[in-house]
Amino acid sequence: MNNILFVVFSTLEAVSMFTIMLHLFRFNVLHYYKQLLAMSVLMSLFSLSVWNELHLSEYAPVILIAVFILFLFFTLRISIIGSTLVVLFGYSAYALIQTLVLLAMESFEPYSTFNPAEDEAEGYVLQAVSSIITLLLSHALYKRGYGFTFSLDRFKWKGEWENRIMFVLLCLGILFVAMIPMFKNSLLWVVLVFIFILAFQIYLYIKKEQR
Repeated sequence: MNNILFVVFSTLEAVSMFTIMLHLFRFNVLHYYKQLLAMSVLMSLFSLSVWNELHLSEYAPVILIAVFILFLFFTLRISIIGSTLVVLFGYSAYALIQTLVLLAMESFEPYSTFNPAEDEAEGYVLQAVSSIITLLLSHALYKRGYGFTFSLDRFKWKGEWENRIMFVLLCLGILFVAMIPMFKNSLLWVVLVFIFILAFQIYLYIKKEQR
């Protein structure tokens, strides 16, 4: 039963992450819903094996990011750097939302001992709430026309300083995600870093949109 619940909530989480990734870059999720649902289930089963069978939970974020990147690369047919941008931005946004949800739950007195890392039920609650908020937020942004529309097919390196900084941010972002387990007791620090990464990326993307 626990494995079934793990797959169900992990699938919901993967769907919400795919949704915010695509909607932030103005892709219509409904055009890819079959592939997304199938891939979300497969990723959930893969996560189950990573967590329970292989005992590689500390590497799970990096492994999942790599899977996201390859999937979007083949599904959206954009450049590998473009798919990496989409994934890192969406993954960072979801991680920020989930961290804020966790902080909010811990701030309420009934959740003073809220510990999703140790309690499976609390972990599922955190996944469900974070996923629902992410789905609603990404849908609202897409309906209002917000998002980035610059080309993800090609990236010029000469004369495009924003692209170089983006690439550095991608590398730093992936490294930071890999190191998150080391800072699991410093949630506020994690939130601040995510906010900085997102804010700076948004600034760079707006600069490119204006060109």
